[in-house]
Amino acid sequence: MHVDFLAATFGGTAGCDFAGVIEAVGSKVQTAWKKGDRVAGMSRGAHSVQHEYGAFGEYCLAKEHALAKLCSLFPNQRQPSHQMWHFTIPDTMSFEEVSKFGVSVATIRAGLFQGQPLPLPLSGKQANVPFLVYGASTATGTLAVQYARLVGCTPVVATSSPVSFDLLKSLGADHVLDYNDPEVADKMKALTNNSLTAAISPESMGPKGGVVTYLLHTKHAREDVVNRYILAYTGLGDEFTIGPWYFPAKPEDKQYTAAFWHLTKKLLAREEIRPHPADVHEGGLEGIFDELQLLREKRVSGKKLVYTIDKA
Repeated sequence: MHVDFLAATFGGTAGCDFAGVIEAVGSKVQTAWKKGDRVAGMSRGAHSVQHEYGAFGEYCLAKEHALAKLCSLFPNQRQPSHQMWHFTIPDTMSFEEVSKFGVSVATIRAGLFQGQPLPLPLSGKQANVPFLVYGASTATGTLAVQYARLVGCTPVVATSSPVSFDLLKSLGADHVLDYNDPEVADKMKALTNNSLTAAISPESMGPKGGVVTYLLHTKHAREDVVNRYILAYTGLGDEFTIGPWYFPAKPEDKQYTAAFWHLTKKLLAREEIRPHPADVHEGGLEGIFDELQLLREKRVSGKKLVYTIDKA
């Protein structure tokens, strides 16, 4: 979307997820980041004004609260209170592994937990409700399956192409369906006893309706379905526009994103979640264009395309 619709129009740098080394710290940064820190996070790709944002480059800008530091930290070790925005993930993970979490973590924050009835992992509460991840073979989808399992959703139902069935079952999906099956909606209803009330696919929902979450503005016709529109970028704390849609600054999303990064760090340290499989390439920035064409042709499934720039 960035390359085809946004970056070409506004001249911004595309790309959101990244991992690398901090080269410089802004004068207004209030946390303990320093030059040389190994970090991963999310940048605002295809920014219409500040073109320094965006991950498809040798350098990019990132918000301090949307970063995670790679360093040694035991699962139950507490961070100093003055570093409340300075979150860590195990340094045993490579840049290629941690570069896949940025947008996915922010999207899971917005789509599954903030403003939703699901309890947070490690809260001691269990959801005990059916949960559907439609199109679960993406980086965000595999993370959603793992979070749903951790909070006690049952059953966890996922859809994908058959090539990703084993992957999704290994991550905690109770049932995996082929989303090209013309009877997939009926099968979802049967697996959830027609009681699904939160879904990406409204056709699979039970007779009581519920909540459907979209990544951009769209709408389902059922009157008993609440339509939610979410975008990971709101977690960065700035106002922005995408095409005709305006998104105001939401301080609460910024705070929740910071807290959710902290939670994700704990789960990684406990090895309770694992990263999406990577398809790593060393072609540098020029190689990205070849892989973008594969995405356009829908020839990528079950893996995240990762490019190393320093080895180009």
